[in-house]
Order: sequence, then C-alpha cells, then structure tokens
Amino acid sequence: MDRLLLLKRDARPLLSSSSFASSLTLIIGGGLSLLMFSLVSNQIVDDAQLRFERKASDVQHVITARISSYVDVIRGVKALFHTTSMVSRVQFHRYVTGLKLAESYPGFQNLNFAQFVSEENKAAFESAVRQDGSLDLRGYPDFSIKPAGQRSSYAVLLYQEPMENNASTFGKDLAFNPRVQAALATSRDTGELISSGALIQVKGADQHIGLAMRMPVYRNDMPLATLEQRRAAYIGSVGAGFNVIKLMQGVADDEALRRMRFRLYDRRPAGGEAAAQPDSKENLVFDSNQLLDASRGAADVLVSGERLVTSLPIEIGGRSWELVFSARPQSTMNRLDAALPWLALLGGLLCSILLSWAFYAMTSARSSAVRIAKAMTRHLRENQARLAEAQRTAHLGSLSLDPADQSMHWSAETYRILGMAVGEIRPDLGQFLSRICDNDLAQVKAALANAVLSGDRMSGEYRISHPHGAIRWTQIIFQASHKAADARLNGTIMDITERKQATLLAEVEHRVTQLVASGANPQQLMPEVLEALVGGLDCVCAVFRIVDVPGARLIYSDAWCADGMDLAPFIAAQREEQIPLDLGLAGRCWMRQAPILRPDFDAIAENGQRAAMPSNVSSLFACPVVSGEEIFGVIECFGRSQYKPYEGLQKMLQSISSQISLYLQRKAAEKNLHHVAWHDALTDLPNRSMFNQTLQYALNRHARYQEGLAVLFIDVDRFKVINDTLGHGAGDLLLIEFSRRLTACLRESDSVARLGGDEFAVMIERFPGVEDVIAVVNKMLGSAAQPFHINGKEFRTTASIGIAVAPDHGSDVEALLRNADVAMYRAKVNGNSYQFYSPLMNKDSLRRFTLEASLRHAVARDQMFLHYQPKLDLRTGKISGVEALLRWRHPQLGMISPVEFIPLAEESGLIIEIGKWVLKTACLQNVEWQRQGLAPIRVAVNLSARQFRDEKLLQDVSDILDQTGLASDWLEIEVTESMVMHDAESAIRFLQQLKLLGVRLSIDDFGTGYSSLAYLRHLPVDCVKIDRSFIKDIPNEVDDMAITAGIIGLAHCLRLEVVAEGIETADQLEFLKENRCDEIQGFFFSKPLPGAEVSSLLERKLRIPRQSDHQFQAKAATDSTAIWPPFWGRPEGAELGSR
Repeated sequence: MDRLLLLKRDARPLLSSSSFASSLTLIIGGGLSLLMFSLVSNQIVDDAQLRFERKASDVQHVITARISSYVDVIRGVKALFHTTSMVSRVQFHRYVTGLKLAESYPGFQNLNFAQFVSEENKAAFESAVRQDGSLDLRGYPDFSIKPAGQRSSYAVLLYQEPMENNASTFGKDLAFNPRVQAALATSRDTGELISSGALIQVKGADQHIGLAMRMPVYRNDMPLATLEQRRAAYIGSVGAGFNVIKLMQGVADDEALRRMRFRLYDRRPAGGEAAAQPDSKENLVFDSNQLLDASRGAADVLVSGERLVTSLPIEIGGRSWELVFSARPQSTMNRLDAALPWLALLGGLLCSILLSWAFYAMTSARSSAVRIAKAMTRHLRENQARLAEAQRTAHLGSLSLDPADQSMHWSAETYRILGMAVGEIRPDLGQFLSRICDNDLAQVKAALANAVLSGDRMSGEYRISHPHGAIRWTQIIFQASHKAADARLNGTIMDITERKQATLLAEVEHRVTQLVASGANPQQLMPEVLEALVGGLDCVCAVFRIVDVPGARLIYSDAWCADGMDLAPFIAAQREEQIPLDLGLAGRCWMRQAPILRPDFDAIAENGQRAAMPSNVSSLFACPVVSGEEIFGVIECFGRSQYKPYEGLQKMLQSISSQISLYLQRKAAEKNLHHVAWHDALTDLPNRSMFNQTLQYALNRHARYQEGLAVLFIDVDRFKVINDTLGHGAGDLLLIEFSRRLTACLRESDSVARLGGDEFAVMIERFPGVEDVIAVVNKMLGSAAQPFHINGKEFRTTASIGIAVAPDHGSDVEALLRNADVAMYRAKVNGNSYQFYSPLMNKDSLRRFTLEASLRHAVARDQMFLHYQPKLDLRTGKISGVEALLRWRHPQLGMISPVEFIPLAEESGLIIEIGKWVLKTACLQNVEWQRQGLAPIRVAVNLSARQFRDEKLLQDVSDILDQTGLASDWLEIEVTESMVMHDAESAIRFLQQLKLLGVRLSIDDFGTGYSSLAYLRHLPVDCVKIDRSFIKDIPNEVDDMAITAGIIGLAHCLRLEVVAEGIETADQLEFLKENRCDEIQGFFFSKPLPGAEVSSLLERKLRIPRQSDHQFQAKAATDSTAIWPPFWGRPEGAELGSR
C-alpha cells in the first residue's frame, strides 16, 4: 500500500513535467506557425500590391494618352482659326464634321466657338447672327445673347457642333458666371488650355458628368508676345464638352474593372495654393463602377473590403485631378497564392501538435512511450505525405547541397519541377546546374559560391530547361545551415512559370503603353516595340511588315534581333520577301486580322524563310495591327523551336495591337490637322503661313549661295465680277483650275501658294537672270488667258503679276511680299500683264492702303454723307424725286472721289454695309422732308452688283422701311442694265420679290449693256434711265439723237417711264421735251445738294428752265462746286459733269 502511494506521489511531478513540456512545445510551435503564416501572407499581399500598382499605372497612362488626343483635337480647331481672320459657320461645320467625332472620339459631346463681343457691338453681333443663313436659309431670327442683360463684354457660344443636341446653349454667355469669366480671362492672358473647375451635371435620360475645356483664339495677323498684345488680338475661344463615361470606356477590360475599382476626383487648380478637396460626391468626376451596369451592386459591396489603395495624379487643362485605385488583395492573386499561407499554418500546427505529443510521450511511462512512438511514426509519415502533397500543390520543392562532395538531396516535388521522375538520377550539383538555362547559368554559379563562402542567403528567379526542351521559370533559395558543424546549404525551389509569364506579359504591355503614350514618331516606335517583344517574351527576332497596297502583299519594314545569334542572312532574306495573303504565319494573320499562335512553323511547306533561318528557330506567333477594316501591318516573332506560348499571350497581343492601331490613327489625324493648318482648304496649295516659312528658308539659301530668288504676287483680273454674278461656287471652280495651271507652269523646286481670295504668290529660285523669270511669267499669263469652262460655260480672264527680286527689292519675307503686291497693283492699274517693283510705287500704294484702312471706319466716324440730285418731271414742271449720291470727306485727305474709294469698297466687301447705310439714311431724309410738310417725292438709291446678289437684300430693304417708317411708294431702287441681263431669269425672279415690297424699280445706264428685248419686257421695272453718254453730244451727234429717241419710244411702248440723266444745256432739254421724255436730271437743272438745300429747293418749286434763261445756263456752266458721279461711281471717270 505504501509502495503504491509512493508510486502515485512520484508520478505527479512526472505528469506535471510532461504536461508543461508538451504545452510549451505546442505554444512555441503554434507561435512559429503563426509567424510563418504572417510572413507568407505578407509576401503574397506584397506581390498583390505590386501587381495592383502596375495595373493602376497602366490605366493612368491610357487615360492620360486618351485625354491628350482629345486636347489635340481642340488644338486643331484652334489652328483652323489661325489660318484665316475669321472662320465662318460653314467652315466650322465642315471642319468638325470631317473629324467624325462620334467614330474617332466618342467622348466628345460637342465642339464649339465662343466669340468675344463687347457691349457696343452687341446689337450688331446679334443682328448678324440672326441673318446668318449660311447653314440654315431661315437664319436665326430669335437669336439673342443669354441670359439677357447689359454687361461690359460677352463670351457668346456662336458655333456649336453637333447643333442638334446642343441648341439650348446656342447664344449662351459663358462670361455671365464670374468664375468662368475669370478662367476665360486667365486663358486669354496666358494662351493656355483651361478646363472646368466646377463639374457639369448633365440631366435627362443620358445623365452623366461632363467636363469642359477651352483654348483662346487670337487674330492671326497680330503679334502675341506681350499681355497687352494678346488681349488686343483676342477674338474668343474654342472649346469642347466631354462625356466622362464615354471618354473612360475601353481604358480597361471588363475583367480588370471587376477586379479593381478606380475613381477620378477634382482636387484644385494646378499650381494653386488652395488645399486639396477631400474625397466626396461633390468632387467625384468618375467611378469605374459606372462601366459595370450589370454588376453595379456587387461592385459597390466590395468597397468595405478594399485593402489595396493607391493614388496617381493627373493634370488636365490647368487643374489637378487624382485617380484613386482600390481593390481587395484576393482579386489580384490566384487560388494557390491565397491557400499557401493556410497550408503553411496547417503544417506548422500539425508539427507542433506532434512534437508536443512526442514530449508528452517521452516523459510518460515506457509502455506509453512505445505506443506514442508508434503513433508519432504513423503521424510523422502522414505529415510527410501531407507536406509532399502541399509542396506538389504549391509547386514548391525542397533541396540541400553538401559543398564538400557536391552531393544534393531533392524532394519528390524538386524532381518534378526539374522535369524528371522521382529517383531517376542520383542528385548532385552537376545534374542540378545542367538544368539551368545558359543565359542564367553564370548567375546561379556566382550566387551559390557566395552563399558557400559568406553564408549569405541566396535567392533569385532563374530559367530551367526540361529534357524535352520546355523552359520553366523557378525561384531558387539557398540558406547556409545555422549549425556550426553543418556546412550544408538548405533551400527550396518553386515553379513560378505562370506568375512570371503573367508578369512578363504585363511588363511588355506596360512598355508598349509607355512607348505609345510617349508620342514618338512611327519610325521610332516600331523598332522599340519589337525590342520590347523580343526582350520580354524570350524571342530571338521580331519583324514588322507593312501592307503594300498596290501589290496586295506584306513587305519588310522593321526588325529587331536579340544578341547572341547570327541572324544577318535571315534579316537580309526578310528584306526581299513579299508575302501574299494566306501564305505563312504572317499571311494567314493578315487574312484573319487576328493574332495567331503556332509554334510548329515547319508544317507550312510553302514558307520561303526556312533557307535563311537557323535550324532551331521557328516562327512563334503573329499579330496584326488593325484599325476597323484597315490593316496597317503584321508583327511576326521568331524563337526557339521548343518555345511554348504563354497563357494570356493572345490577349496581350490583342491589347498591344489595339494600342498601336489607335496610336497610328492618332498620328494620321495629327498629320491631317497639320496639313489643314498649313494648306488652303479650297485649292490644297500651301497657305500664307507655309509660304512665308518656305520663303524664309529660300532667303537663307540665297544669302549663302547668292542664287536668283524672285517673288511673284498674282491677282486674277475681274474675279470679283465672276464671283458676284455667277456665285461663289463658280468662283471656287475658277480658283481651283487657276491654281492647277499655275502649278503646271513651275518647276518642282519652285513654290506656289494661295494667300487668300483671288491672290496667289509664287517663289522662283536658282535662275541665272531676270529673263528667266519673265519667261516663267509669260508662261503663266498664257496659261491664264486660255478659256475656263465652268458649269458648261466658257469664260476668259487675265492675271496681273507683280515681281520683286531679292535682294534689290527686299531682303526679308515681309518686304518681298509687300513690294510684289505693290507691283501687282501697279500692273493692274496700268493695264499691264506684269510689272517689276520700283520704289516710286510706294507712294501710290501708301495712299491706297490708307484709304482702305480709313474706309472701314468712315461710316462709324461720320465721314460719309449723302447729296441728293433732283429729278424734274417735264410733264408737270415739278420735282418728282431725287437720287441719293454718296460723298466721303477724309479728315486728312479731304474729299475723296468715288472713282477712287468705290472700287476699294467693292474689293474689301465693305460695299454691303455701306450700301445699307446709304439706303437707311436716304429713307430717313425722305421721312424728314415729309415731316416738314413738303410734298412727298421719291428718293432713288443705286445698288451695286455685289449688293444685288446679296441674299439678305430683300430682308434689309423690308427692315429699313419698317425702321424708318417710309412708305414703300416713295423709295426707288436703281439697278444697272448689265447686272440684270447677266442672268436675266434669276434677276427677274429677284426683282419680282423686290417689287412685292411696293418699291419702284429703275434700269440705270440703259443702252450701255446688252439688253435682250425678250427679257426686258418681262422685267417688273417702272422706269429706264438713258445713260449720259447718249445725251452729252446732243444736238451735235445725229446717231446719239436717234438712239435716244429710239429708247424713249421703245420704253413708252413697253409702258415704262424714261429719265434722261446728264442734262447740261438748253438744247438737250428742248430735244428731250420734243421726244416726250418723262423726266430729266442734270446740272442744267440742279447739281447734287445737301438735304437741307433740297428742302429749300422744294419750297421754291422751281420752274423748268427755258432756252432763254441765259443767266441760269451760264451759272450752271461756270459752277466750280465739286462734281461727283453717282453713289456707285464710274471708274472710267469720263462722264462726271452731269452729277
């Protein structure tokens, strides 16, 4: 009994010691297992973070590149405004339509132009827009600046494309918002792009957030060096609205969007001092969940579990934006990576439990120790089996190396990783190194040697070669034993092929994205893309072939080869190779327009590349560069015959194909924009900017080599007559044919450009003498003199050419062009076909330029006024009406003859506005006479050919009658015979519409044109005026008397009244009375008078002068008062005395 108690008492400490040891072992083992779990989890999360940040960077680069391409479109629109003084609505519409925004840039909502309008020009601006029928014949009668109200200036949305979806903003004043006004002012002063700070919330069915960007537009003929110059030249801004959702579509595929979420926030103006705004719905611009409508709810749930977050900045139009990317770590790792930490934890815990149990059994009774030993053995074997299975599942093998005899121990998984059966060979260092690829062998040897000598840890990623030739990526780790007596190296080897290939594919795609986003030219881009494919995909060579359209074959363009192989004969063969459709890997890729992966290239017998290709090299894959239905070329990569395509390779090839295609499209668009900016849209000749640049280069060469250089300034004679009478369409056709003829007369080394309107410039280089220039000029004049066939009609015209030769007539671009222009004008005035420049010409040219500049402001500055010449009714002896005649008193030059300033008004187009002023002023004066109680009379106003063809004339006449309150019966419109008969049918229709307004119509200068009686009897006119050329020689010229009498009789037969103008003698008066002329007009009766003197004349009711009134006749003959032709003037200046 005592012995039993003693045994029990002795057993208590034994049991206590066993429990403590086993518990301690379990705790330590569990702690180590948790530590291993933490380390492995952190490593996997770190890898996930790296992949996440790379993908985020890729998305950022794609978004940045896309926004840059959209900004380039805005710059192109700005360049369009730089080519001319003002872009019309039609030009803007045609240009934007040509961009095909919906197809090429789906993110655009609109492109627009906002014109700067001052308060004093507001009324004129609104009136001009309402009458603008260039796109819509109805014009915009309800147009007004919105919102209403008086402000110092306005930024009015004038052009909107497309107009259908943006009509509500037509006429909107952007400057009404103080923030927008300040931004526009900053853009105007700096010349830089701006973007909207406040987000644009677009409501309706297509609800989304939009952005706006704008760039300033300046006059192209004013300097922009200083702030004041930019403000003076500022005419408005071009801008665009973007649909952020459509802009973001395609920046990442659906799979990436489901794995990773990104949001774009508006932070603050770039470089501003304001603090960044916190993340909120107010400054949220875009959320990638908006692109996943079908799974929006699921994507939103992931927000609470997001642990991977990174932010990347973007600067857009002077504002700072921030891309915030987020994802769960599980979304960037595969199932094996997620399970590996738990496998390590499970194995460690199992080992800890077994060790704890072993300690417990060792301190227990011997019989228990035997049972425990058996159980431990069984559990240990099971654990080893699980560990082996875990290694196989994780592709992780263990190995050890004894540096002394170079023997090694490999686990079963190590054998499988190295491509051998378990136990197939006796492992040693030589067998291990034989599996390392040649490119990595030196690195492995050096790392092992360093680990043996220094005891440092060796870790790296290396390629191994299987016996059948397959290449696998592995991660090899060796660590020296911590036991001093043990010199072995223990380590692991993991198969990371899939992960490494995915990383390499991502790196290649990222590199291509960087190259495309860098904006390099295509000649630089393709070799760098080929280099990235060769280096990243373990190829030996890559070739890019382009499509030879005429031959329908693929031809060599670029190539890149890796170092270490002699592929010169192969590349030489590629330069000569022409691959047809469906032949070889490249030909089939071209036909299918999709990437093709096929390592067995030898199967195609018709391939002609084998002769020059090394025996162990084959074609691996081919990738087309396609945009829509257009294929630019094919990339073909070559590598070792044992090469196995990467998983995901085809998807990556499709991605880079799409990126390169978009890049090539963008470059083509940039090239087209550059061409538009430097060429004339009508003739496709270089424009003024390009000609000036070319001429500057030529001047530099001339200064160095002293070779001949001449500039020719060419103007098409009578072009405005053709343009005004036949329409702008016919004028355009004439300019196109004229430009072709000029080009055909020149050498390839010479240059021709259209400067604007009907003006051209030619530069001739490298000629021995001036006679060579004259020969070229005569050739051009002869070509221009040939008949032009336009719309089935034949026309003839001539050209006036001014010549300036360097350096005698100028040593810089401006001087040569200016002096050639002066010479051209002198040639036109003198009636010569060409004229060399002389310094004496500058005096006349200075006066012409001064007058033209002053003419633009003459009406606004009250320098123009009207005189009125009375008409006398020979039947009643009373004044029946007056004719309004224009006068111009220049503040410095005095009275200017209409012979001089009317042609300038015609050429510059100012005649339209001046004509409206004359019409309105004459009507107001007539109303004033009636208010004074004078008997109503008609006031006659002449129309020019250009005004007669103006589509707004009918509306202008109607508006002026309404505004002045003059009854239409008291307004008479005079048109010349040649204006009416040039296109009689159209003229009849137009005059009928004019007649419906109730005005009186007259044919002026009758008898000087080529009237057709068949048309004349259909004209809705009331009166004809006999030209002064038939009156001035009566009664001395019998023919003139017969013609005059015949005109009177013919007119009366057609029930028309007759007015004779230019009556200066009593004999002329008596002749007209005898032949029953209805009315007369001339100095014999009255000179043109100011409105006040006409009032006095009407009050006196002058009688008809008789032949006996010698005193009146003498006064008329000796009157020295200035005598002017009618309003539109007569350039010949021969018959001025009658008016």
